[in-house]
Amino acid sequence: MDEMKLLQQMRAEMPTPDPDALAVAVGWRSEHPAEPRRSNRWRSPVLTPNLSRGLIVGAVLTAVLAAVLAIGPSVVPGRSGSATSYANSAIEIEKQNDYWVAKIKDPLADHERYAEGFRAVGLEVRLSLVPASPADVGRLVWLDADETETSPSQGGDGTPTPRVHMDISAGNEPSGCQIGQGDCRLAVRISEDFHGAVSGELGRSAQQGEPYRYPTLATDPGEVLQGVDAHERPVAEVLDEVKKRDLQVVYERVTSHDEGPSNYIGQQRYNLTFAPIDASEVGPNWVVWQARSIQDGVIQLQVSPEKLKPLP
Repeated sequence: MDEMKLLQQMRAEMPTPDPDALAVAVGWRSEHPAEPRRSNRWRSPVLTPNLSRGLIVGAVLTAVLAAVLAIGPSVVPGRSGSATSYANSAIEIEKQNDYWVAKIKDPLADHERYAEGFRAVGLEVRLSLVPASPADVGRLVWLDADETETSPSQGGDGTPTPRVHMDISAGNEPSGCQIGQGDCRLAVRISEDFHGAVSGELGRSAQQGEPYRYPTLATDPGEVLQGVDAHERPVAEVLDEVKKRDLQVVYERVTSHDEGPSNYIGQQRYNLTFAPIDASEVGPNWVVWQARSIQDGVIQLQVSPEKLKPLP
């Protein structure tokens, strides 16, 4: 066989060395782990080792942070699962001296957001904010509390004395501030040793066109007819006072009955019924029983054709 052909056949049968291995063998570069073969196909960065590891760590940190924020408030000694302070978008509660002070952040929030805050500090309080006349803004216009048991009575017989814990009040915080000015907020103060459950309604400023939850006497201090004596005066005279204040008026007719359920107004007993009446039916000489604030800028005159007579 030709020597050249024999040499070519031998070369063809020999395995071709890996270029990287050959480079290491001859000392062209030091040995290191081979990098993965690159592809021209796009791959999401989330799948790359370093970035995916960073995302996993970030997710863990986010979960831990969320847990810390959820736990947030510190625990109150003696009140299992409750806190020394609490805040959400509707209410902010903290202990000041011997009282829990609950400041209203959103007067239009759902009442459940307030209950959530009270539960967080160990109080069973159901609070609703209702539209109120100017004099009733910041007042507890309705309150109901459960009977609870206190420590043994002072008599020493060991029998707990049931009573209603009503050490709860309302106002503005900071004290004396005006709602709508600065950081002035409606607030409720509850004694630290409060027990049992309570439900209440706190007066807030009414929105435009919103009727008051509980109409009040328009002649009371802080109301739109403060200082005006409207009782048993002619309608025409009271309307003069109303026009000076640019108020709207609606009417309600009062009728006195000789029989039926009665109630005392002052020292006199009456049996009265009330029904809406159109302004066109009311004469200038009709008599005003009372003037009531029912909505911002609107009062209701309760009137009758003549003075009402008390029952004997």
